[in-house]
Amino acid sequence: MKRAILIILTAIVLCRGTAFPAQNAQSHYDQGVEAFKSGNYGSAELLFRKVVESSDNSEFRDRAWFYLALAVFNQKKYKAAIFEFNRFLLACTTQELCTESRFWIAEAHFNLKEFIRAIDEYKRFMGQGKGTPLAVSARDRIAEIYFLQGRYDEAVIEWKEATNISTNALANNQRVVRIGDALFLNQNYDEALSVLESLLASKSEKPVEAQARLLMGRIYQIKNRHNDALRMFFEIPDSLLDEAPFYEAQYYKATSSLAMGDLYSAKLYLESFILIGKKSDLYYNAKYEMGKILLGEGREKEGIESLEEVRNSTRKMGLRSLAALALSEIYLRRNPRDAIPYLEDAVSLEDPKDQKNAMLSLSRAYIDAGRLEDAERILGLLMNTYAEQRDIDLVQYLISRVSLERDDPDRAIQGFEKILAKQDNSEYFRESLFYAAQAFTKKGNGPRALELARRYLQYPDARKKYEAYELLVFGSLAANDLAGAEQAMNAIVGGYMGEKGVDEVIYRYAKALKERKLGDRRYLEMIVNVFPDTDLAGEVLLKFGDEKFDAKDFPAAEQYYARYLSVKWRKEAGSVFLYRLISLHSSGAHQEVVRACTEQKLPPMDEYTAKQVSLWLGRSYYVLGDYDSAYKKIFTGPLSDYTPADLLIIAKTSIKVGDLLTRRRP
Repeated sequence: MKRAILIILTAIVLCRGTAFPAQNAQSHYDQGVEAFKSGNYGSAELLFRKVVESSDNSEFRDRAWFYLALAVFNQKKYKAAIFEFNRFLLACTTQELCTESRFWIAEAHFNLKEFIRAIDEYKRFMGQGKGTPLAVSARDRIAEIYFLQGRYDEAVIEWKEATNISTNALANNQRVVRIGDALFLNQNYDEALSVLESLLASKSEKPVEAQARLLMGRIYQIKNRHNDALRMFFEIPDSLLDEAPFYEAQYYKATSSLAMGDLYSAKLYLESFILIGKKSDLYYNAKYEMGKILLGEGREKEGIESLEEVRNSTRKMGLRSLAALALSEIYLRRNPRDAIPYLEDAVSLEDPKDQKNAMLSLSRAYIDAGRLEDAERILGLLMNTYAEQRDIDLVQYLISRVSLERDDPDRAIQGFEKILAKQDNSEYFRESLFYAAQAFTKKGNGPRALELARRYLQYPDARKKYEAYELLVFGSLAANDLAGAEQAMNAIVGGYMGEKGVDEVIYRYAKALKERKLGDRRYLEMIVNVFPDTDLAGEVLLKFGDEKFDAKDFPAAEQYYARYLSVKWRKEAGSVFLYRLISLHSSGAHQEVVRACTEQKLPPMDEYTAKQVSLWLGRSYYVLGDYDSAYKKIFTGPLSDYTPADLLIIAKTSIKVGDLLTRRRP
């Protein structure tokens, strides 16, 4: 009996031991499904894994294992998902789930950008799962990969196949737009237009039609049909223009308006796009176009800011180079040295013609900046690349300029003469006249240099007129043609006083006149009146002041010294200040001496000069009757340092201030 009861209890326990795990598996599966549906994929993965590990029901376990792998996929753990799906396929008994697993393996490879593996898996899936809804998605994915790889013809084929097997009208219309995009990028413009026009004729959803119109407008732009392009862009509903990618229509409206010469409208569209399109890939293109418009309007500061933003922020090297090229044109006019970094960026331009022009401008800038080795490197490259083209004249012109800068006038002359022999048939003939004149000047052939400089100045738009007049001034002086020198100098004074270094040219001319014992005063006064803050003006003012001082014209001397001191602090400011005090004192302006020393900061001076300043201040105090101040300023050292007149002042002031000990001192 006992034995029978034991057997029965054992059987009950065994039955319970097999029933409970099955119940737990079902519970875990149901919880896993709920977690999966709610997007809690991590929990779903754990629950499904428990089912896989505990269930003996193959169909039930297949579903759990499939969703386990799919939960891993949805956590974006794509490599782990591939592993789980492949592991599942080894044990899978449910054909439908086995087939669908291939699709998700392909999707994982797609997300890992392993496109070759992805295409293989999509095709394996389609071979097994024809007629399933995911077959359309697989073709879409293959088309997407081909599109990303630039294999536009193959992308079109796949999207067309997807359209043939899909019953979703909206999705099919979107595929038509993608087909049009692929044809557009493959430069099959007419076919793209035909496809997109058929979409518009069949009436579709507004966003889909707007995408089609955006593409068609861009195609019309390429065909230079800008009125048709604008019509397409304007037919995009205003309600969509604040959304991507439709806000790009504003940019394209601007580019068509620019092509038609309508700068006003272009600027309005660009302003609108810049406000809303900061996330667009075309944002910096718009900033570039806006910068160029602002420069054209003379708003240089704003234009530079816009172009600098493009240059510093865009990731498009071609656009960065275009912005740099536009900026270089500004800096070339100001200072070629400042243009160099911009031109170095611009040589990365994609268009060979633009790149060549940037290299030529860069070589010019290198020459102007004295970077001759860099210039020769660029010019050598240009000679090798464009030797058969008409720009060989410009390269020869620049090489000759390098020779000139290297103090090789013979080689420079040889190159310039080749260009000059072509007369006006070379566009570099005019500038070669000027630089050849410089080369002949260095060689010592003054007459030839003067002849070329005069010929150069006959061109109204010659760029180096100021420098040519300078050459004429000193070349004429060297030839003792004083009338010619004066005529050239008058041209400089009349039209080029704003040029950098013109004060030095005027000073050199004045010095040359003085050496010939001719009047130089007019030109020296011109320097101090027109360029009062320059070092040369200070030098001239000091010369004028000393002349008046030596002639004992102290009021006039003081005026020149005061003008010298009006620029703080010139090199000789300390000693000039002393001579100004002496001039004031000698003119009887004792109160002015006191004001000069007490009402402003004194210029730097050495110990001797400072002692002399104190002495002259003391003398003025004495004349003014301020004996206490006079005594303090004059009596600052041993009595042996003073003149008899100063000793007398010291004696008298010591009595006035009650310092009898000093009065009695031997």
